[in-house]
Amino acid sequence: MALKDHVTMAEVNEFAAACGWTELGTMRADPGAGVFFEKKWQVRDELSLHYVVDDLAGERYVLATGPDPDTELAELTSGLATWTISEATFNFDASVYRADKDRAVRLLGVVSPADPTRAIIDRVAKAARSDHSEIRHAAVLAMAYAEWPDYRHALEDLIERETDEAVLLDARDVLSALNAE
Repeated sequence: MALKDHVTMAEVNEFAAACGWTELGTMRADPGAGVFFEKKWQVRDELSLHYVVDDLAGERYVLATGPDPDTELAELTSGLATWTISEATFNFDASVYRADKDRAVRLLGVVSPADPTRAIIDRVAKAARSDHSEIRHAAVLAMAYAEWPDYRHALEDLIERETDEAVLLDARDVLSALNAE
């Protein structure tokens, strides 16, 4: 669940403390090694919550690990301001400027649930056909975050016509990972 911009780390810490979660530790960011800042709490047996500052997506989010994490996550984060799928799709649709569209596409990837969602798939596939390489690259990253087989066709289409080497390389990697599943 992607956190809204106004949610601070202090608020997340206060929320976790109020919920009685046990802090397990913090991993400092190491951009050179591709490691993001992460803080982890034990919620209960076999269930932990992670706060991540994802420099690649440009977003901060929380994720749960354990049995049925998507269901647990919605309940666990009910006191935090998070982006809904409806808000993220509206944000994409309302974005006019390239930088806003780039962020909106990345956000769609971050808010993607475990099960494919047509509203997200259609918008990310549209972004993959953008005239702007930054937006196409954001679409590839969104597809990587979601890991939905539904993106295979959009990736194959993008690879067939892509002229930007960085976008092409990442698109091939994402498609390869999807095909390996």
